[in-house]
Amino acid sequence: MSNEMNQRNLIIWRTGYEGGDYKVEFTETESDKKAFREFETFIEITNGKLYLSEYASLTMAASYDHSKIPSNHQSKLFIPLTNGRYFVKVRQLFEPDSFEHDYETQFEIVMKRSSESATDKINKVYWIEKI
Repeated sequence: MSNEMNQRNLIIWRTGYEGGDYKVEFTETESDKKAFREFETFIEITNGKLYLSEYASLTMAASYDHSKIPSNHQSKLFIPLTNGRYFVKVRQLFEPDSFEHDYETQFEIVMKRSSESATDKINKVYWIEKI
């Protein structure tokens, strides 16, 4: 998966609170909301869509040739975007150890078109270390 992340085809992170449904807000401008943690990266859009998925679908696609991303049940879960490179900042707005479902938005994803090339090497899924 890190190879696909370094090719800027995927962005994968661990939420720290598995098993929930999250409200994700996509925006071009970062809010003033306090983030528990955040990271920055780039992604390349090549088919006019940014698909959203979950870890089980990713592992199925990595393990079985007949599985693909997006999976059939997630094929309509996408954000339409113009093809090109995007700067992405993922902001987690809740602390996993004290997560309550009354947060209005759990993740804020700031996306902006960019001509900048990514130079960082990604070695693992973001936030995979124990919190």
